[in-house]
Amino acid sequence: MSDIIASTSQQPSPGVIVTLFEIDATELGGSLMRFVSGTFNGTAVVFDSNTYLPLPIEASGFQWSGGGSLPTPQLKASNIDSQFVTMLIGLDDLRGAIVRRLRTFAQFLDNGSNPDPTAVFPIEEYRIERKTLQTSTEVNWQLASVLDQEGVKLPRRQVLRETCTHRYRRWVNNVFDYSKATCPYAGTSYFNEQGATTSNPADDKCGQRLSDCRKRFGNTATLPTRAMPGVAKVR
Repeated sequence: MSDIIASTSQQPSPGVIVTLFEIDATELGGSLMRFVSGTFNGTAVVFDSNTYLPLPIEASGFQWSGGGSLPTPQLKASNIDSQFVTMLIGLDDLRGAIVRRLRTFAQFLDNGSNPDPTAVFPIEEYRIERKTLQTSTEVNWQLASVLDQEGVKLPRRQVLRETCTHRYRRWVNNVFDYSKATCPYAGTSYFNEQGATTSNPADDKCGQRLSDCRKRFGNTATLPTRAMPGVAKVR
């Protein structure tokens, strides 16, 4: 933590904390997006010469536990303007993208009363592990700490502990499209993204968890998952 942040935090009235988010998909072939929570005046802010656009964002679970386990935050962002749709489709739900949370006080913004780009709390950095919800109004992701083996790369793909990176078949024009699928499942048992049984093949979507793989291939089968649960044991 910078000295000015430490000293300001000890003051009786330190000021308003501004929370900034960066979603960095450049490693995936996308762009770097910067947002400020829409609850802060609802206008764009500039910090360290970078512009952060207003967007309703809710983040939770950043606290570290006393037992030493690493946090797995949840990030919820508005999708009303469909700003994430293209990247969700083209960049595999943004899995593997970096999410940074920066916090500073309003007076240290570029147009604040005391601009200072060094006045920032320790920057928290996570990777998107999986998308947990997508509707016409919002997108939710589960994040994982970059310290927890996330981002470690083997040739041609990333290590993700709980998420399979296979591309699942798609229901198109009343038939399954396997043209871009890498998952070998071709069965007639259907499950939705939450893992519930469905009779409608159009709702057949894999949640990409180990439990989803077992539903399709069986509890005793050798699973073709690309998830690597064992990395949680590597320290």
